[in-house]
Amino acid sequence: MLYCDYSLHLVMYKIEKDCLEQQLTLLAEEGKVTSIKLFMTYPKLQMRDYDLMTVLYYARKCGITVMLHAENGDMIQWMIDSLEEQGHTEPYYHAISRPSIFEGEATNRAIVMSEAMDSPVLFVHVSAPEAIRSIREARSRGLSVFAETCPQYLLLKAEDLKRIHCHDPFEGAKYLCSPPPRHSEKDQQAVWNGLEDNSITIFSSDHCPTKYHSEDGKRIAFKNGHNGEFKWIPNGCPGVETRLALLASFGVLEKKISWTKFVELNCINPAKLYGLYPQKGTLNPGVSDADIVIWYPEGTYKNSISSKNLHTECDYTPFEGFNIHNWPRYNILKGKVVFEEGKFTDDASKSGAFVPRGKSQLAVPTNKWISEWRPSYM
Repeated sequence: MLYCDYSLHLVMYKIEKDCLEQQLTLLAEEGKVTSIKLFMTYPKLQMRDYDLMTVLYYARKCGITVMLHAENGDMIQWMIDSLEEQGHTEPYYHAISRPSIFEGEATNRAIVMSEAMDSPVLFVHVSAPEAIRSIREARSRGLSVFAETCPQYLLLKAEDLKRIHCHDPFEGAKYLCSPPPRHSEKDQQAVWNGLEDNSITIFSSDHCPTKYHSEDGKRIAFKNGHNGEFKWIPNGCPGVETRLALLASFGVLEKKISWTKFVELNCINPAKLYGLYPQKGTLNPGVSDADIVIWYPEGTYKNSISSKNLHTECDYTPFEGFNIHNWPRYNILKGKVVFEEGKFTDDASKSGAFVPRGKSQLAVPTNKWISEWRPSYM
């Protein structure tokens, strides 16, 4: 059953240089997938700089956008080991092991690689003021650098991982994601500022749900002789269904961003960045798919988020109890109403389809170089 249209990103963590160009070409031309995600952290996924440079080199040639999870994995692993030696293994210490400067360092390093290769990059789930400063500076110089952020970096804090007033000391695991929520309102404001001043291009959810009350979910950290240590807790939070309502309520309705900016972040920019425009991201008669969200009239809706009212198999939401002041009333997919007044329509499950993508209309090379070096394919 497909309730919405979808496309795909490819995750890459091992490369074979001899066939990389062929693989990326097939991916873009035949698979119609024009973005790949790389990691600068997680031991099993982390790429060294040499391999990152290699992927950027060929991605530029093939017209593929490189998405980066930018945190310094080696520094993080050192901190995890040190915290474990000191007996600090509760969920909160996940946030301590991944300070914002580690994200800032990796972001700046990746910008240098992107500039050297003249290969566009998109930094996903950006949370750190240091990272946003580097991205802002790079964009001010005309580099093809873009950023995404998510609700957890606007509305949650590291202290949520403590849950000190909760009967369940493990409940902080519900808020455990990477990068983690940051520590202060100043950190959150830096992200809001990034949305407003175009340092951040798109708004996503980083939806990565694992059930809280399941031995195969967050509580897998108690299996195989483990005792709930944060390094064994699956990373990620659910968020795809609450994303728009949270940004509308805490962004638009609190006058932090405009409705125009809201549409840019969620519709126009993602469609252009991922090679879907104008099929998606706009309403162009005869060209666009007529995907529309209709909200309640302003001032007529008020509710609080509860996991029991969401349409997900995940058994919690990190935004439980958040008061919201609007919610999508109607969802229209390709001209057909698929969601109405809190319920899916009868035709909803038959409405979605895979959407092939073209090359990005935003993430394009600048044709500016840092030296006399040029790629051999030019």
